[in-house]
Amino acid sequence: MKKFTVLATIMAAGLFASNVNAAPIKIDASAVPGVVGASMTDAFEFLTLGTFNPLSIYTPSNPMMGIQTGDAVKDVGTANISALNPLAFGDNTGGFLTNWGMKVSWNLAGTAVVIPTPISAPNTTYLGQFNAGTVAFSICSTPSVCTNVLNLSITGSQLNDPLSGAVGIEVFGKVSSAMAGVFFDASGTDFATKIGTGEMVFGIASSDIFGVQNAPTSNFCRVGNTATGALKAGAAAGDLCRSTTLNSVDIAFVPEPASLAILGLGLMGMGFSARRKNKATA
Repeated sequence: MKKFTVLATIMAAGLFASNVNAAPIKIDASAVPGVVGASMTDAFEFLTLGTFNPLSIYTPSNPMMGIQTGDAVKDVGTANISALNPLAFGDNTGGFLTNWGMKVSWNLAGTAVVIPTPISAPNTTYLGQFNAGTVAFSICSTPSVCTNVLNLSITGSQLNDPLSGAVGIEVFGKVSSAMAGVFFDASGTDFATKIGTGEMVFGIASSDIFGVQNAPTSNFCRVGNTATGALKAGAAAGDLCRSTTLNSVDIAFVPEPASLAILGLGLMGMGFSARRKNKATA
């Protein structure tokens, strides 16, 4: 069997034009327990998220020194999939947003990158280089009843333009599991079958992040952002936390290696600039 490698991409909406090699996929939520009235979607290219605000949790190795480069950091959060693009009026969405919805849970781990205040930026910049963790995809029959259908295990990341107000980040990983009968490529091959037969499925998440110069605090690690609140999920006593913002991101699947090379050159060449133009969602 011919080996087929897939690249999953998460990027800011402004980078939509660089995704010329996105491979169409289909989703059939009827395979998920509890989902009623779903069917196979028409082929589409992107899963689009709304605004996403993950919690960044820093663990200083020396509390007296504060956060230093190399300290442990985690990013955690959950966002809803808001559209299947470019499906439009008349296309079959398979009951999406009527009979079922999707969520993405973000749980990354790595090391801190601290950039002291330069002339071009008002404050110290706090970032993360991630090399572990999971991005989990779930299909929901109701907002509170969700079933995990795909997991992306993180293996590395890289940062772009770290001195600007909006930092570009690419997070790489490998799909470690997929529920049978849910995700399909355009030819109808199940992602679970690909993994089960040894075919590799890789991922890269690319987006911009706002709020990287917000200083992490101990209070932000607690509910209500006060010293008396309970610790937020993932945080521990002694941690320092802050929130960042990822605006409208797209998730796509891109055949590799040729498309990966083209996509990578496109992302790096654009330099994560002039990309705030919003695209309409279905």
